Amino acid sequence: MEKFYHINNKGIPSECKAKSPEKCRFHGKHFDDYNKALEYADSINEQIKKVDICETVLKMPKLNNLLNKLSEKGAKTYFVGGIVRDEFLNKESKDLDIEIHNISVEDFKKTLKENNIKADLVGESFGVFKARLDGEDIDLSFPRTEKQQGNKHTDFEITIDPFVGLKKASERRDFTIGAIMKDTRTGEIIDSHNGIQDLKDGIIRHTSDKFTEDGLRIYRAAQFASRFNFKIADETKELFSPNLIKDLSNERVKEELKKAIEKSTKPSIFFNSLEDDLLKVHFPSVVENRDKLKYLDEFSKTNHQDKDFSSISQAILYKFTKASDKEIKLVTNEKEVLRLINKIPPLEEFKKVNSKNVLKFIHKDKDLIPRLLPLFKNEKFIQESVNKYNKIEFITSTDLINKGIKTGKEFGKLLKELQNKQLQGKSKEEILKNI
Repeated sequence: MEKFYHINNKGIPSECKAKSPEKCRFHGKHFDDYNKALEYADSINEQIKKVDICETVLKMPKLNNLLNKLSEKGAKTYFVGGIVRDEFLNKESKDLDIEIHNISVEDFKKTLKENNIKADLVGESFGVFKARLDGEDIDLSFPRTEKQQGNKHTDFEITIDPFVGLKKASERRDFTIGAIMKDTRTGEIIDSHNGIQDLKDGIIRHTSDKFTEDGLRIYRAAQFASRFNFKIADETKELFSPNLIKDLSNERVKEELKKAIEKSTKPSIFFNSLEDDLLKVHFPSVVENRDKLKYLDEFSKTNHQDKDFSSISQAILYKFTKASDKEIKLVTNEKEVLRLINKIPPLEEFKKVNSKNVLKFIHKDKDLIPRLLPLFKNEKFIQESVNKYNKIEFITSTDLINKGIKTGKEFGKLLKELQNKQLQGKSKEEILKNI
């Protein structure tokens, strides 16, 4: 029988005892040569050396003191979730989440009181305390186990268990890349689900079969795939089903879509990670218009700093995929998005834009349209036209009133006609002179 080697949870190569790599609990790459496995392990371990969350904590005196006091009482504290993942990806992270083991909730509360630290308990059953220390918002949570009691995402029996163990505690995390833990005192990495290897390979993979207990995890998988430009593991996709997402609330779906748009430079991956039968549940228009997602990506690539980025991106999505009113309302109730959808001209109008009509087209919405035009045209005249338009000093209502023209039914019509003449090249002075 051919030998294979994998990277175990201690970060070192070991011989695979499974019948085949596909059936091994250590997901990801397997090697037929020990030295190749060692080389790969070294590359992963090199990443570990770059993780310096502990260094950050040492610079936070109040938090560092609290963790020391907890340690003195026998507690073990670990960085968990996004902050560990993002450190491995060399990305900035605003999520400072710490999980507390081996100490009761009551003893933890006493420690907070002894050190004059105020922390708000967010839901008794979840065991999450929110505190602000050294100018940072910090989540201090206890490990918990969850048991499904019904079909809704709220139908779970939650048990706080500070002594459940690291592997069991990490199983409630959706994906392996978010289940990596780091000891706050020693810097030791605990990777019970081979998340480091999945980070290196660019894979979104579920931690356990409990994945199917909440259908939102399907959209979360797509959101992370879009956010990091990762692939969803085949065995995770096998768990996807339209039945799991059909009863999801509008708000929960919308939030995952917003995250994909706001945190990704290629949000089309969010949709393209999902098969047609899944998209038909909440985004049926995308199924027939996947090619239109390129406009969403193009806007995302160049306009992340736009103050209305998220709302305009959603409006582009719904407008250009020709989403129905029912579909739009299914996933958003934001007034600004709905307003922008109505303001964006049909895609066919953009395709007809040329050097002769571009100024008139811009004038339809001088704030919105110039931000959208670069999506459709690369010609130099587009930018030149925008610059030219911005230099036009348009005739105003005040100008007409000063010329003695009374407001009334024909007033607005006249103003529009005169502004159109300016778009054709006539100057403001010339037009007003001849009134």
